[in-house]
Amino acid sequence: MKKFMLSIMMLFIFLISAGNAEARYRNDSEMIGQLLIALVVMIAVFLICRELLCWYWKINERLTCLKDIRDLLQKNHDLLLKTLEKEQALNKVKIKPSIKGLKVSEISSGSQAEKLGIKKGDVIVSYDGTPTLSNQELSVAISKAKNQKKEHAEIVIFRDGKKWKIKVTFDPLGLVCTEYNSKP
Repeated sequence: MKKFMLSIMMLFIFLISAGNAEARYRNDSEMIGQLLIALVVMIAVFLICRELLCWYWKINERLTCLKDIRDLLQKNHDLLLKTLEKEQALNKVKIKPSIKGLKVSEISSGSQAEKLGIKKGDVIVSYDGTPTLSNQELSVAISKAKNQKKEHAEIVIFRDGKKWKIKVTFDPLGLVCTEYNSKP
């Protein structure tokens, strides 16, 4: 861009000198008029070139900034792909969490547990926020919840590796449970 500006300035200097050569044969007032016109034209061209250079530099700065953003996005994209690949590799080898609680071994016919969809093999891990590692702890948790005068309590069960939350009333559940402790 600098070469372009210099080329234009050289062209105008040439035109002025050519005009000067012709003006030698005319009177001085015409020569001064031509020099003033050439000077105004040179200043206008200089200002236009300066504005073009400023626009060029601003655009160049923005392009550089956009390239930096693009590079950053590319790095994040690559990192995300690597993370997803690792995640997929981990999902191929399923890691089962350690579960401690009460395993449902029997369900009474027509009981609250049967109506709520609790199944044989489910593991009850908490009753209304209290861990249930034994039948005695389950009884204590039920008594504690009844004393709080709530309408419902929430039990958390594990079934097929998934966690389920079920609202129950304080009527008997109709379950027989055994202590359960799975290790990964």
